[in-house]
Amino acid sequence: MRRLRVGLGASFLVVSTCLCSAGAKDSAINYWPLKLGSTWTMPMPDIHPGWTIKFTVTSVTPQAAGTSLVDVGYKMHGKDVQDEEYVVSNSEIARSKGGPGGSAVCSPPIPIIKMPMKSGETWDWKGTITSGSMAIDGTSHSTVSGPYVLTTPTGKFTAMKVHSALVLTIGSKVISIPNDIWYSPGIGVVKQKTTMNGTVHRYYISKYTIK
Repeated sequence: MRRLRVGLGASFLVVSTCLCSAGAKDSAINYWPLKLGSTWTMPMPDIHPGWTIKFTVTSVTPQAAGTSLVDVGYKMHGKDVQDEEYVVSNSEIARSKGGPGGSAVCSPPIPIIKMPMKSGETWDWKGTITSGSMAIDGTSHSTVSGPYVLTTPTGKFTAMKVHSALVLTIGSKVISIPNDIWYSPGIGVVKQKTTMNGTVHRYYISKYTIK
């Protein structure tokens, strides 16, 4: 069976200049301000001690109706591993593509941040993830909690956590991928915890650059 790589972004997930105003505290982009050239680096102690994963905003393309398409490239230990595309507006950030070269298409896009980012807020997704001729049905339920104060190698951050429960159905096989991402306003992803194939993957921000 061909494997569909949903990538670290089952998990990790911006914006034209018009959407990235410095005072946009009530918008989705404040929780992940992915401006062109911005980067985030995280060590990978659970699976590759000494390695890091670095994600970089590589392009921002304005679209109609006040949205943008944003591409984010991921490098693991210096090598390209996947590309993700996001549909971004003031009200949400949603992943539309993922995997190597952005080969896995999410239809409709999967929301990873949705306003308001307040504890107890929830949202759902139902659709397909397609790679080549392979289409997988999926659902996701996301819940917001916080704020939390996190201590990382880079310092302390106040962040809101989004817990998502992604469920993929491949024939008679059902795969569950729980994922927690902590977003710090004005900075973005500062912590992540994902369970894949029974293995827990934990990441903390070690350095970042916001353009």
